[in-house]
Amino acid sequence: MMDKKELKENIDRIAKENSESWSESDRSKEYDTVICCLVRDIKDMINTMAE
Repeated sequence: MMDKKELKENIDRIAKENSESWSESDRSKEYDTVICCLVRDIKDMINTMAE
């Protein structure tokens, strides 16, 4: 499990890798995608622990 600092570094790294070729709107979509995936993964973890 990643802590907040690691998470931010990963998101920043992904955004930086893509920033050269991406417009601002595409970059914000990437953040949204990353966050949606994280939320889904966290929900899965919570559900798994609850079972």
